[in-house]
Amino acid sequence: MIELLAAERLMPQLREALQYTLAIVAARLPALLPLHAHADEVWALCCLALESHCLRSADGSFAEGFYGVRRARVQSDGRARRLTDWQRRVSLLALVLAPYVYAKLATAHAEATERVAAEGLARASARGPPPVLPSPAVAA
Repeated sequence: MIELLAAERLMPQLREALQYTLAIVAARLPALLPLHAHADEVWALCCLALESHCLRSADGSFAEGFYGVRRARVQSDGRARRLTDWQRRVSLLALVLAPYVYAKLATAHAEATERVAAEGLARASARGPPPVLPSPAVAA
């Protein structure tokens, strides 16, 4: 159970490490700034290469292989078989495409939220400060 939880957390942590590395490299070498600007795409390509290799060679994702968890297709007789090509392709899509789309949607949501907040602040400052209401008298 612990291995499954650790395997789930490995790839997001590696993604953050790659983004940090790209930021540092882009700061030192401005010619590589486009790599940092397209960090999601760089990560997706790295994942595509890594996960496709792991699925072809070990029938599992990188994280599953790292923690010794094995993915297998179980037959009706109870015996484990290797994954089919179709199962590998679907697994590859789930391992690479789903996190990429999620990251793009999260970025778009954050930008939209920031834009709406900025517009709200601009409208509020254009109207001026809110009126001050007299405080109710405190009965003694």
